[in-house]
Order: sequence, then C-alpha cells, then structure tokens
Amino acid sequence: MNSLYKKISCLLILILSAFAFLSCSLTVKAPEGESQKESDSLQSNTYSPPIVDQNYELSFTINVTNSLDIVPDGVGVLEYIRSSVVEVYAGFTNGQSSGSGVVLSVKDKNDDGEGDVALIVTCHHVIEGAEQIVVKAIDGREYFASLVGSDPDSDIGILLIGADEDNRFENITSATWYDKTADLKVGTEVYAIGNPLGTLGGTVTSGIISAINRDVTVEGRQMTLLQTDAAINSGNSGGGLFDKDTGALLGIVNAGYASSTAQGLSFAIPGSIAIDIIEQLVGNGYIEGRYDFGVEFGLFRVGGWGYAEYFVGIDYLEDYGMFKKNGFLLQDIILSIKIGDRQKFTVPAITNANVNTVVGDLTDYLNGDNCKIGDVVVVEYRRYINGSEYQEHTVTFTVEQYVYGKN
Repeated sequence: MNSLYKKISCLLILILSAFAFLSCSLTVKAPEGESQKESDSLQSNTYSPPIVDQNYELSFTINVTNSLDIVPDGVGVLEYIRSSVVEVYAGFTNGQSSGSGVVLSVKDKNDDGEGDVALIVTCHHVIEGAEQIVVKAIDGREYFASLVGSDPDSDIGILLIGADEDNRFENITSATWYDKTADLKVGTEVYAIGNPLGTLGGTVTSGIISAINRDVTVEGRQMTLLQTDAAINSGNSGGGLFDKDTGALLGIVNAGYASSTAQGLSFAIPGSIAIDIIEQLVGNGYIEGRYDFGVEFGLFRVGGWGYAEYFVGIDYLEDYGMFKKNGFLLQDIILSIKIGDRQKFTVPAITNANVNTVVGDLTDYLNGDNCKIGDVVVVEYRRYINGSEYQEHTVTFTVEQYVYGKN
C-alpha cells in the first residue's frame, strides 16, 4: 500500500450550533435533484449557510494515493466505502432539491467526538443558490452544513459539517482519492454510490470505465470527464465513483446523458482534476485567477415591418457576473469590447453571410484564454429607449477574482 497524505491548512469559522482514450463532444445535462416533501430539518429558513469567513485556523488531512491497494485486510470494499458517501439536501424558498456528497476528511477535536468536523465534496449544481444545506449520513443522522467554497466551472463545491454531544459522527468515514485517473484503463470495474431520486441514499450501482478524458459539454460548460456505464439518476450528482476491487475514489459523479434512445452514458469529474480544485477551495475559498463575466449573447431584431436591422445583444445575465454588476441590462446591443491590451473587437454589421458566426466570434473574444484578473474592460453599447430611439454608452470595469456567493 502506497499512500500520500496531503496537509491542507484552511481558515474556517465553525458554525456548530446551526449547523478514455477516445475524445468526442457530447452535450449532457447534470441530473437535478428530485423535489420532495421537506424534512423537519428543512422546515425553517432561519439558517443560511455562508461561505465560511476564513479567520479560524484548522488543519485537515485529505487522503490521496497513487496505488489502488487501500482497503484494510479483512474489510469488504463496500463496507469500507459506503459510509464515506452522504446525502445532500439543498433548501430553497420554493422547495428542496437533493444530491450526494463524499466525505474528504474528518477532523477529531475531542476524544468523545464532540466538536468533530468533516469536509465534504459535492457538485456545485447541487447546492447552487441554496438557502440551507443539510447532510445526512448513512445511519440517518443529519447535520447542518456551511459552504466553504464552490466553483461553477469545475462543478465542485466543498461543505463543512460539525458534530455535537447529541449528534456525533458514529458512521462517517473519509474516502481515499486515487490521483492517477489519467492512467486508468477502459474496462476498469467501478461502483457508483449516491442518493438517486433523492430518496434512496446509499444506493450502489456497478459498471466499468467506458472512456477516459471524454470531452463533454455539461450545462454549457466544457469539461473533461470519466465516462462510465454505471447507472446514474437524479440525486446521484456529487456521489462517488469508486474502484470496485479496492475502494479508491476515482471521481465525483456529475452528469448523465438523458435520452430515450441512449443508455449507459454517465460521467464523473476525475480525481486528477478534482484534487487540485478541492485544495484551492479548501485553502482559499475560491479558484485563483477565476473570473466570471456572467453574460451570453444573441441576435436581436430592431425596427418595424418596413425596415429592420439585426444586432448582437445581451441574451442572459448571471446575478454575480461582472456585466450585471456594472449595470448592463438584457437586450443591450454590444458595439465593441476591448479587454486589456488585446485588439478591440468591433461587432460587424449583421449580413446573410455572417449571421451564424458573429455571436460566436464575440463570445470567443470575451472568453479568450489571455484574459486575466486586473485587466481593464471597455464596452461600448447601445440601449434602445422606445422603438428606434436609443442612447449609446461606454462602460469601463476591471476583471475581478470570482468568489461564489460574494461577488
């Protein structure tokens, strides 16, 4: 057995009282949690988990191995790994959704178990926008969770739960990551463990690794994922994909291909990618250098029946995106954008020849790899007032570090 233990120091406020070798492109949908009747733990909206302010030093140990031989002698694989997978319930004003999570580390603070804390990894889309988060262990015990950090691009979120005198960690164990997932072989047998349908926590399905390094578009975001044919359903997101023989954690389940004509297409965030993201979220609460313009563009028709023109305008704005924060509105017409020292992108007039490319060209410019924190962005745009009447404006802002829930 060859184990590598990584020490991660993070600053946390503990709120214990409330507590493939083939490549192709597919578009898949992340499984959504099932809406269901709220449990007693979620009937009150008085607790809203913040991103944890980092002024309390606490050291966690996350187990990482480059070997697949990790299960202790005499212990069954499923017995070893099932207690590391938890159910995650996110409460919203208008209901509840569900998903899964995997315990990364348990920190023992006292000999009697009181005050112990645990870190849990889940999917960002499971807890995005939640007003309250509850984690349920395999033995049915429930714990309020605080949000340590979350990253939409990688679809990874980190939660913190705490034990107390009446609700200790009696059946929670931590998983051991395998960090060489890029070297996995197609055909490797795996278990997927999660909370399908939001009511079947601890469910185990089995399959194989179907492909490595699969390029997939999930909810409009490009990701490189493990592909498996293990059954994945709504509520499985955030659960673990484990090596069947050894129990090593290979990835975090985050997507399934929903189609009446396709079966056995499911995906997981591989350990070789997830571990670095987790380290940054635990250590910083965010991913260094990450930014979010929070805007999507579309074609808009301006004018009446006798005369009309088409322009590229804002079709979608995220609440925490930089475009919305700087006063842009839906249907604002973009005339030009200049980022940092890059050449200004002037939106060309829409013609039959370029009607299918201009939106994509502008999007590619905005999302260029050479944009960085601190770059100055200058946007010239037009806002229509009534019919053909409009005003033109210029807005200048600086690219900011993205921190989920704070920007």
